[in-house]
Amino acid sequence: MPCGYRVVHGSRRRRDPATRDRRRFRRQHRAHHLRHGKDADQRGNRFDAAEQIDHAEREAGHAARVFDADADDQQADESYRLQGVDGEVTRLIEGNTILLTGAGGSIGSELARQISQFNPKKFVVCDISEHFLYSIDLELRELHPEIEIVPRIADVRNRERIRALFGEFSPDIVFHAAALKQVPLVEENVLEAVKTNVLGTQNCADAAVEFGVGVFVMISTDKAVNPTNVMGATKRAAEAYCQALDLRSETT
Repeated sequence: MPCGYRVVHGSRRRRDPATRDRRRFRRQHRAHHLRHGKDADQRGNRFDAAEQIDHAEREAGHAARVFDADADDQQADESYRLQGVDGEVTRLIEGNTILLTGAGGSIGSELARQISQFNPKKFVVCDISEHFLYSIDLELRELHPEIEIVPRIADVRNRERIRALFGEFSPDIVFHAAALKQVPLVEENVLEAVKTNVLGTQNCADAAVEFGVGVFVMISTDKAVNPTNVMGATKRAAEAYCQALDLRSETT
């Protein structure tokens, strides 16, 4: 299995009339709310364009439920969902030992919720923050009491700690989400970003190869494409390291 990241491009499918109506509805409501919001601003009233657009999206979602959809299209979509992405993820996770770094963060915690839905045999959740790790641990145990949840406080910058975790649990799949990703803060703390985003990824990827992890998934960002800030640059460097490992690793 390749080490690093993979970009999956979905095939284009015929857009049904309901989808076209939903998109038209959203465009009309965006224009309506932005136009009226501008007028309100000119009268001295406080206007939040993002809030208005969010309101329009909710209205569009509500309206979409009343559109009729062709039964064949519904069946095709359901088949695609069950046999496509969800089926692949189920085969990847179900019955395996999963290790997730950065499990208490904004991205990591949502990943933890999603992963736990696919019935892993053992789910090792790691984070440097005791508070956030404790919170996601309690949540996962409540949602999925049938899964063995193993919380571990760990700093990805500590190479020996990461090696010890991989050696103890021998994960089949590793999701690496630990990172410093708040752009303004990272700009002010460049060295810490390099230690976490670059060296932390190196530690996890090296351990994955050393202990024969089947799949290593690095969670990256669109800011790593032609990076214009420190966060994007550090994530791009981490991607490049994983790609280099991919070329020479025969097991991960």
